[in-house]
Amino acid sequence: MAPDSRDKTQVLHDLADKFNHAADLQSGNLENVRIENCIGFCKVPLGIAGPLRLAGTPVLDDIYAPLATYEATLIASCSRGCKAFNASGGIHIETLTNGMSRGPVFVFQDPGRAVIFAQALPGMQNAFARWAEATSKHVRLKTIEPSIIGSQVHLLCTYSCGSAAGQNMVTKATQYACDMLRESFADQYNILDFFIEGSWC
Repeated sequence: MAPDSRDKTQVLHDLADKFNHAADLQSGNLENVRIENCIGFCKVPLGIAGPLRLAGTPVLDDIYAPLATYEATLIASCSRGCKAFNASGGIHIETLTNGMSRGPVFVFQDPGRAVIFAQALPGMQNAFARWAEATSKHVRLKTIEPSIIGSQVHLLCTYSCGSAAGQNMVTKATQYACDMLRESFADQYNILDFFIEGSWC
């Protein structure tokens, strides 16, 4: 296949013609859009579901949820659910802890080496925190909890992320800290490999 001689913008304009529900790509509203390959906007009916009564610490008010949908009766169904919750006293919320976690895993040749690494980990926590926190002015390492499964050491790394949800922030922080930990201690503890997501926590 010959390379496409059109520039990316023209290709997107041509593709946009195939989507009848997209608003005009020339819209000035596109200037501040931060998504890839944007071709316009979709007009979707917007309704309000609620109210839903929330109670907690601090005390919260009734809330309404804007829902964009083409599905008939969806908003009415959500509103009925809110009514049922309200009739039973509303939704009560208590925040027991606040943090975002990642669960990397370090791989060793045998369980004995995994145990040695896990036992040494508390002495590495300050360095791990320093590396992780160097990636963002908002992320702060709260705890690292190791668990040994066979020849693997799974870490539960929990962070505070300021006012952000922080999924990307903690992934970046954990990746960098684990890279540095492996670079610094691979020979000493015979670290074979690590993976950013150990699918354990």
